[in-house]
Amino acid sequence: MKPPSASLLLCCDWGTSAFRLQLVEADTLKTRARTNEGEGILATFRAWTASGRPEPERMAYYLAAIHNRIATFERQVGFSLAGVPLVISGMASASVGMTNLPYAKLPLAVDGSDLKMVTRPASCEFEHPLVIISGACTDNDVMRGEETLLMGALASHAPGEGEWLVILPGTHSKHVSIRQGRVVNFATYMTGEFFALLSQQSILTQTVEVGGGLEQADHADRFLGGVWDGTNGNLLHDCFSIRSRHLLKQTSKSANYYRLSGLLMGAELKEIASHKPAGIMLVSGAVLRPFYNAAIRALTPTTRVLSCGAEEALLHGQRAIALRAGLLTARAERSRAPAHTE
Repeated sequence: MKPPSASLLLCCDWGTSAFRLQLVEADTLKTRARTNEGEGILATFRAWTASGRPEPERMAYYLAAIHNRIATFERQVGFSLAGVPLVISGMASASVGMTNLPYAKLPLAVDGSDLKMVTRPASCEFEHPLVIISGACTDNDVMRGEETLLMGALASHAPGEGEWLVILPGTHSKHVSIRQGRVVNFATYMTGEFFALLSQQSILTQTVEVGGGLEQADHADRFLGGVWDGTNGNLLHDCFSIRSRHLLKQTSKSANYYRLSGLLMGAELKEIASHKPAGIMLVSGAVLRPFYNAAIRALTPTTRVLSCGAEEALLHGQRAIALRAGLLTARAERSRAPAHTE
């Protein structure tokens, strides 16, 4: 099979515990192949360390892991992908990654022009030109990977006057403050990790379980009640009360699941109720989006809220990085990340 006339781009998001690789058409960002198969950066780092290979061989070791995934894509599409550029975001630039890039310090331009990048031309050993992007830091907080999502999301909408807040939910949620086209601050919240620990490894494990959806009236009530208590109450006491109410047969395990979600999101989002940003952009996957939309609407009902899918934002951000690094031509800027008002 002949390769397509459209230019292609390999987009890799390599996190601490997960690996994602996509082959996309650069102009449209249509996905031609994808895989989540592959070790996270930490597992790869441990394997490289155990191999006893010298430091100069680290990059080649990591690239070999990516090459195996690209070879799978070649079998799927039926043609060689030699020369297709590769963008790598996430933990690849961390101390356990392919190369240790220092964090870019705030303030930063939202187009990514202040971020640090490392490029590598194609070679006989690895036939893909590539770029690795750094993370960003404040005086007391860090991010790696979210900066790429941020670039992609803001490519679709330039925030208006005043300070906007971009919320990126996840294991470690980020709240990023944008003012006059620059990232001026951000803060990290361990919401997703705390939820996993409390629901799977704490005394609450036997009192919560997934069941039904947020659209059920009882679940919505429990969730929003949790949001308000997480905003105004004592989180440590309120979390234990989930067990107490279960023992006293006052609530179901599925309702407890939504109350715990609400408590933690309320604790994360409490500041938006008092600070009231000019607008909020939510950059989220489909699972968490309805939870955060409901919580944000409850806490600040008059604030304008825009929404952008996390995967779309990631691909737009990675393409922007490839363009800035000279791995793609400007024609690949045609499509824009979708953003809509909630």
